[in-house]
Amino acid sequence: MRRRPPDQENVLSAVTGLRLHSFFTAPDGGSADTTIVRQIQVAAAGKTTTAHGIDINANSVSIENCVTRSFKGRGVHIWGNAALATGNANNWCLFRHKSINCDGDGINAEDADGNAGLALACDARSNGGWGFRDNSKLGNTYVAGHAAGNLGGSYANLSTVGYSPYLGCYVEGGTGSATSLQVGFPLVLGGLLAEDYDSPCIQGGGNLKIRLQPGASRLLIFRGNTEIGRIDNDNRLKNLAGFTFVDGNDLFDWSAGLITWRHRNSGPVDIGRLYATVAGVPVLCGRIQVNGGTPEAIYKTTP
Repeated sequence: MRRRPPDQENVLSAVTGLRLHSFFTAPDGGSADTTIVRQIQVAAAGKTTTAHGIDINANSVSIENCVTRSFKGRGVHIWGNAALATGNANNWCLFRHKSINCDGDGINAEDADGNAGLALACDARSNGGWGFRDNSKLGNTYVAGHAAGNLGGSYANLSTVGYSPYLGCYVEGGTGSATSLQVGFPLVLGGLLAEDYDSPCIQGGGNLKIRLQPGASRLLIFRGNTEIGRIDNDNRLKNLAGFTFVDGNDLFDWSAGLITWRHRNSGPVDIGRLYATVAGVPVLCGRIQVNGGTPEAIYKTTP
């Protein structure tokens, strides 16, 4: 079966191409909730006024196989806050949508009710802002996205509350900015999200990333782009930096094989002890203690 191309585009100048109102904002008191839009292209003839390609303010709207291009605003703008009577765009869906050459972001979702949406196999390229920008309250899901040549960057996750997953998303190398801004609590799984992701990656809150390098039989741990630990193919945990393990007594143990380091930040005398396990029993082999207010290292040559 042959799929027909999108319908003839609507060439517009200085106005939003397609606006899907909620009953909060509709001039006739109606609503575009659950609307499905398929197979259209919307383009702006000029960029004299900030206007978006598709403005989604209604609930459960689905945009499928459409194109927005050359708008001064965003390609797709998803927004609303029911508590403030400005709309409810939750449960939105973009399927194989393409946003091209807009001055703003390619695809943007924001506000208290721009959540629980899905962008599947969408393409954002050559836009003046971000390719994909999410500043929603609770987050959305992005699967198999593609970004290229967007001046602001590729993917921006700005919510500090929501947990947006990015699954198998991709960035075209060498065009525009491939930078991704992840300031909230996203989950990044697979794909090629930015130029610093050269292998499968899992990213969680606080910009902590776990990167897998199957060819080298290696697991790397990053905070931002700085490696803070790794497990190599010899099954050894290495290069731990910036890790703190603290319980209610301000005490932590860190063990690697038969060696244990026990640390107390506020102990009366000893602030650190090194143990070696001999015949299943930890034996003190060195310590750091406070001597007259000055830390002093004391070592034993054998356990």
